[in-house]
Amino acid sequence: HDAQWQEIDGPVELLRERYHIHATFFRPPYGEYDSTTVEVARELGQRVVLWSAASGDPDPHLSEAATVAALSPHLHDGNVLIFHANGRGWHTREVVRDLVAELERRRLRPATIAEMSNGCGG
Repeated sequence: HDAQWQEIDGPVELLRERYHIHATFFRPPYGEYDSTTVEVARELGQRVVLWSAASGDPDPHLSEAATVAALSPHLHDGNVLIFHANGRGWHTREVVRDLVAELERRRLRPATIAEMSNGCGG
């Protein structure tokens, strides 16, 4: 319990102290979690969020076109796509640009997890 508490609370506190951001969603690394993770996240005021499809953007061998092709079938109302906004993604900006254009063609709108949680997504 204590180890998971520290792992979850550390970044939450960093965001609060350094950037004045109150984070409320927790994505378990690699999607690995157990009942303790959910319990600790809840105690810390976090909601555990998983994803429908991973971009694979940390892979330097994955091309922009291949990433877009792999993610396009997952562009559905309510699906969650995961990307790395921490500088560790390859072609992330270009892939997101291409997917947003595809969303527009399909008459879908990108939304944040918070928007989706409040019933405003899609």
